Parts: sequence; structure tokens; C-alpha cells
Amino acid sequence: SPICLAATVEFESVHVGTKYGGDFGNVPGQVVLTEDGIDMSVEQFFFQQFTGFFQAEVVGPSNDHQFAIDNISVLFDLTNVGFNVTSLTLEYLELGGNDNFAVNGGSILQLAELTDIPANVAPGVTALVDGGLITLTGKIDSVLIGGQELTVDTIVAVPEPTSLVLLAVGGVSALRRSRQHRAGQPRRP
Repeated sequence: SPICLAATVEFESVHVGTKYGGDFGNVPGQVVLTEDGIDMSVEQFFFQQFTGFFQAEVVGPSNDHQFAIDNISVLFDLTNVGFNVTSLTLEYLELGGNDNFAVNGGSILQLAELTDIPANVAPGVTALVDGGLITLTGKIDSVLIGGQELTVDTIVAVPEPTSLVLLAVGGVSALRRSRQHRAGQPRRP
């Protein structure tokens, strides 16, 4: 079987119409979804003097769920994926209003548009925003995104090249041990 080289959130495991937020029994900081080792919590949204915690909802056709954000933020915690994340992509569709964005627990940026994310978004982390796709490069432990009229889709976290080599070597070694065992050969420690 192929070695998984990424951790992904696609919202496919959640029914369309599922809502999160204050009116649905959630509190800021509560983990509401875990996919591929990525924990997603709902968080407060900030715009000037306004603090919101309204709602986020899984929307879309049955084969392509998205996450519609309305005056709320979500935090993707990447510390439990099993590897050091050094690249992350996040698909989004901006429909209006303002946005929040933060990386690795840094200050929450209040932005008119996600294209305003600075290139050096956090210490050691760069951002490129292009055509509805945010690409982060560097050591990434968490990403917060929020908005007033914002939809997020597939989030993909990729390990550093060293982790890829270790995963591949581990997978090859495990496959070699498995084949030797099935062939009746003694296993080497």
C-alpha cells in the first residue's frame, strides 16, 4: 500500500448542514472535528472592536463538502499529524466582509482580503496567496482562519523532506521485514 505523504482535511466525514458556533452549544477553543490527525477548533472572530462567535456550516454537494464561515474563526492544530509540517495549502472562496488569519499562535491579522496576508506571515513561515489558494512554507504547527463570508475547502499538510525520507525508509524496512517473514526467513532485529 502507498505511504501517506500528507495529512488532509476535506470535511467529507461531516454531514452537509452540520453547524458549529455559540448557538449550537460550542465554546471558543472547542475541538469539533479531527481528520488525519488535524484537530479543528472553533474560535472567536475579531473585526476592529467587534468580537464574533456566530457559525460555521458544512455545505456543498454530497461529493464535495466545504466549510462556510460566518463571523467565526477556525484553528487547525497540526501538532498531532505524526510529522513536522513544512508546507500547507488551504483552498478558500472569499464572498465578502473581513478576515482573520494567524500562524503558529501569532497575532491574529485582521484583513480586508486574504490576498493581504503578508509574505512573511510568521517567524520562519512564508505565505503565497494566489487564485483561491493559500500556500504556507516553513515550520507550521497551527493555522487560524476566520471571516464574515468565507468558505474554506481542502487543507493539505505536507512533511519536511527529512520526514519524507524517514517515512519512506520506515515503510521500505517494514515491507522488507514483512516479505522476509512471509517467505519463512528469520527476521532481523
